Amino acid sequence: MLERDGYRARVMNTGVSGFGTAEELVLLEHGLKKYHPDIVVPGVDVQNILYSIPGTAWLREHSYFYSVLFNQIPDLFQKQAIQRSNSGACCRGRHCHEKRK
Repeated sequence: MLERDGYRARVMNTGVSGFGTAEELVLLEHGLKKYHPDIVVPGVDVQNILYSIPGTAWLREHSYFYSVLFNQIPDLFQKQAIQRSNSGACCRGRHCHEKRK
């Protein structure tokens, strides 16, 4: 899409499941600097923020609601995003890709 809009860019997804902000910083400083990125877009994991709130460790271990909220809800959003992508709804009317059958 960037090339179509006249931008010359290389996009690298360097996300690593389980990495916190400290590991992301180490990866950026020691692994990605050699690529001299113009822009770095860090991911924000809501669970990391919630884990820093007192009491969430107990909820994680004892609450069924917490389990449902953080294990099933993200799957639902991912399924909805895939459905929107396959229907072309992600493009807001612009067809950046053909609809899949």
